[in-house]
Amino acid sequence: MYLDATNLRDLCSCVKVFGCLRILFITSENKSVNEYLQSLSFPHLREISDYLLVYDVAGLTSLGTLFPNLSVISSAVKEIFMECKSVT
Repeated sequence: MYLDATNLRDLCSCVKVFGCLRILFITSENKSVNEYLQSLSFPHLREISDYLLVYDVAGLTSLGTLFPNLSVISSAVKEIFMECKSVT
C-alpha cells in the first residue's frame, strides 16, 4: 500500500495492512497542510504483514502518534537490506 497526501485517509479504518506500507515524499510549504499532517493518527492499525517505510513526510515528528496501537510489523528486514545491498 502506497500512501500519499490524497489517499492517507484510506488507512483510517484499517486494522491490518496485508503487505508493505509506504508513506513517502509528502511535503508542503503550506502551514495548514503541515498542521493537517501533524494531526493524522491511525489508531485502528495494529499490524503490517510486511514492512513500514516512511520517508520525507513534512510535519511528522512521531511514529507513536501516527500509529498509536501498531504492535506488529512482520517483515524479514534482513532480506530487504540484502536485496538493496546486492543492487548497489
